[in-house]
Amino acid sequence: MAFLFLILFVFTSETLAPAGEKFRVNETKKQYGKSHIKNALRQAFFDERITSIERLSERLKDEAIHTILRKSSEGKLYGITFIDFKTQSVVNGSSLGKEFSAKGIQESCAMNILALEKKYQNSISTNSENLQDLESREYVKENLADILLRGEKVNEYVPKEFKRKKKKKLYKGI
Repeated sequence: MAFLFLILFVFTSETLAPAGEKFRVNETKKQYGKSHIKNALRQAFFDERITSIERLSERLKDEAIHTILRKSSEGKLYGITFIDFKTQSVVNGSSLGKEFSAKGIQESCAMNILALEKKYQNSISTNSENLQDLESREYVKENLADILLRGEKVNEYVPKEFKRKKKKKLYKGI
């Protein structure tokens, strides 16, 4: 009986209540750490120059977040962990959400690469169009007087299809 009383006393009064309170406090700290890392990752991916995980880890080091990459023996990335020294939290990428898992981050890097290529192609095409516009403007400026004073050739030939057919007059017999 005394043993049972001792167990009830230990679990109810002295250790369980403070431990439960500590768990609640740590849970709020954990959520704050997760949100801080998520915001830092979103800011990093907002910049289109993040085209590889190495660049991402360099960018996150500026914000006191270190990344640990887990790779297979073939070199394939299968996991990523973020260590935030500001909020003192360690978070696995997959626990932040699908977009922050190893696969999601690789896809985001690939999307940034595609966006950069598209932007580069658009800049090349606009530069060539601007060059052609400039050349045509120069030509018009140089030859504006010739263009305005040049007479138009009037072609008096009209094709048969566009000519009106003459109506036949009805002659009344006398």
